[in-house]
Amino acid sequence: MDKIHAFLFIYDSSNKRTFITMSKMFETIKALEKSKKKGGASKVGKKDKDGNIIMPNFYPKMMVLGNKKDLRKNKDAGIKSEDLEFLEGIKIKEVSALTN
Repeated sequence: MDKIHAFLFIYDSSNKRTFITMSKMFETIKALEKSKKKGGASKVGKKDKDGNIIMPNFYPKMMVLGNKKDLRKNKDAGIKSEDLEFLEGIKIKEVSALTN
């Protein structure tokens, strides 16, 4: 079975609405991972009906990119460090398509 190896979330750092939308997608993925942990943890190492050993769940890496860091209006977008707290443990980078 194919696996998703990573999620790359990109938001426009000059537009808070894109950040809010990205955070909701992130929360949905985290909720799905949490439900996956509950359902499969007790079966790891045992065999399924076909005799295959059940492996632990695989959780993809996540990275968040804030684009348009070069724009002056980004400071007015209203995205504060408190807004980023839910991304603890996730790599966060601010980039610019113009200057990178």
